[in-house]
Amino acid sequence: MDTLAPEENEGRHISNDTSAVEAFFDVLLADTQFTEPQRIQLAQARINMLSSASTLATMTRDLATLPADGHAGELKQYLINAVAFYQGLFEQANSGFQSLTTANQPWVAETARYMLIRVSLNQAMENALDECNVFNVDKADKEQGRGAVERIDAYLQAYPKGRYADSARVLYRRAYRVIGDENALSARYQRVIAAQKDLDALQTINNEIDNNLLESSSFI
Repeated sequence: MDTLAPEENEGRHISNDTSAVEAFFDVLLADTQFTEPQRIQLAQARINMLSSASTLATMTRDLATLPADGHAGELKQYLINAVAFYQGLFEQANSGFQSLTTANQPWVAETARYMLIRVSLNQAMENALDECNVFNVDKADKEQGRGAVERIDAYLQAYPKGRYADSARVLYRRAYRVIGDENALSARYQRVIAAQKDLDALQTINNEIDNNLLESSSFI
């Protein structure tokens, strides 16, 4: 299997890694509503998603024999929409994940709501990165950025201690940067610094501030 090259595993692809596969396997093993053949089929499909050859068409084909409903059907739809997300098919991913927020399978429902945040952020930044991946806030989609903030709020309201709660709080900073709301971004950094006790993590935050806030013309 040809896995993603390092340069392909950046940006939104960074979460498509072996640790994510292991977490998916944990879901399959813990959920008693799957048959063993369904577990094997879903597990193999998730492994295949690590490959650079994985596409919406191949994922849809590989999962075609699974039922459309029940927990197996919800995991099937999650994988299909996850591939759409990684391929940059954000409209499909958006509608697909939205429909899964009411899934009966708890992991699917929570993960879909979190993925909606990432969809909005990627849509907001889609046309704001140049060929060197340098971000231009003037070209960002502010409406999508504000939508990301609303989706972070919604996720944290539904899952205040959720498995993605820490990540969601970090994404506030990216959303505020996309919007260009430097007051909100500065306030968020102040809260993070005040709560931080680890020196290495504090240095990382300081570097992020240098890159995202202090280089702004508003602070020059």
